[in-house]
Order: sequence, then C-alpha cells, then structure tokens
Amino acid sequence: MKLDRQKDKDILPESATTLSKVIIAASASVLSADPIIGAGAAAFLTETFFGIRGRLKLKRSENFIIEFSKYIKTIKPDFDIETVDSEDFGDFFEQVLIKVSQTRSESKLKGIKRLTANQILKPVSYNMIHKYLELVSNLNDNHLVIIRHWYFEELRYKALLKQFDQERKHLKEKFDAGIDKVNSEETYSDYQTRLLNYDLIDKEGFRDSIKNKRKWLLESFETDEFDFWAHDLRKLGVFEHDTRSNSYRGERSFEYLYFSPFGKRAVDFIFN
Repeated sequence: MKLDRQKDKDILPESATTLSKVIIAASASVLSADPIIGAGAAAFLTETFFGIRGRLKLKRSENFIIEFSKYIKTIKPDFDIETVDSEDFGDFFEQVLIKVSQTRSESKLKGIKRLTANQILKPVSYNMIHKYLELVSNLNDNHLVIIRHWYFEELRYKALLKQFDQERKHLKEKFDAGIDKVNSEETYSDYQTRLLNYDLIDKEGFRDSIKNKRKWLLESFETDEFDFWAHDLRKLGVFEHDTRSNSYRGERSFEYLYFSPFGKRAVDFIFN
C-alpha cells in the first residue's frame, strides 16, 4: 500500500543511520578485543535494532487497520464492528496483525485484507481460516503469478474443454438416434467433423490465446525457476499433479498440475 510505504520511508533513513553507527561501533569494539566493550555494543545493537523493527512493524499494523477499515466499508457500508466482537475473531485478527507486521508485499497484504473481510462477510470455521491465513503468509509474488494464471486462465481453459466434451456427447446421442445424418452410411467421424463447430463454442478464440499466455508465463521466470515455484505450491498443498505422468515440468505443467480441493477453496476465499 502506498500509505504503508510512505510511512516506512519516513523512518527508514533514521533507522539506517542509527544502525550503521551501532554496527560500526560494535565492529570497532570487537576489533579492540575488549569483551566488556564488545558485549555492551552488541547489547546496544540488539536493543536498537529491535526497537527500530518494532516501530516499523507497528506502523505496518496501523496502516493495515486503517486501509482495512476503508476496504470493508466499500464492500458493506453499514458494517457494524460489533458483528466481529467475539473472542474467536479477536484471536484471528491478532494473528492477522502479526502476519501484516512481517510483510511489505503489497500483493500479500491485499490477499490478507480480502481474507479478513471474507471472514466477516461469509465466515468459515476458525480452524480453516487460520489455515488460509498461514497459506497466504507463506506465498510470495512468484507463487501469486502462477496461482493467478491457473485461476483465471487454466480453469477457464478446462471449462472450455468440458464444453467441447459435452457437445461431442450431445452429437453422439443425435448420431445414434439418426438425427441430421446425411445418409445411413455416414460415419460418426464424418458426422462430427461436419457438425461440430469449435469456433461457435470458443467465440473469443481462447484456444489460441492460452498458448500465448502459457508461453509468456514460462518466459517470465528464469531457467528452472518456474518449476521450482510450481513444485513449492505442491508442497504448500495448493497444487496436486495428475498421477498419469511422473513429469510435470515446463509445458507439461499445464496438462498435469491442477488445484487441490484445499487450494481451490483457499484461492476462492482469499482472492475471489
């Protein structure tokens, strides 16, 4: 968030200056081989460092509360704070602020903001919401790029393929019933070729655009980096892979990787 970044920038110069002086002092004390001076400098460094980090984390949490309040009001103008005045939500929100204080990722903060709002508007069990919060806290921008592609592109493509399959089944039923056949000798292959119009179903030409989208996604990562982060999403429980293949690297990922039931529910809840 812009407000978050600006406030952090306001204190970072002071933080950097103070820390550099302390580190130099600590280094000089260590070089002096005086254990008392060295220990004192290290203690001062620790207190100063964590004091600065504490201020940064507090500002992040404060900014999140302000931005979240604005966000929930845009979704539900008549939102009443008393609707979340419960011990369970309080414990959950405490964990939210801890996670917020530990991240500067704008994408991750947006995800946490939506997650928290959804728990107010269409809550799930608190056991599950803590799992969702842990998940979004473990995601980074590389994960999110891949998740967005699968959610908005691959799911749409699978839905399109399902439409094709349904139309083929419908045509087979008509063929078996002798409807619209040229003559009794016409084969189903010829019948389908003549009557199945993929372009009529795929009016926007998504079959062609998905190829470009996949190519762009792979090329947006360094060599082998896409495979690393895709595999990491499997370890996080977001993805599963089709066991018909023991390889799901590179281009094969689009055929064999898919959202796990947990991953799909989590992405729906957090990002939809």
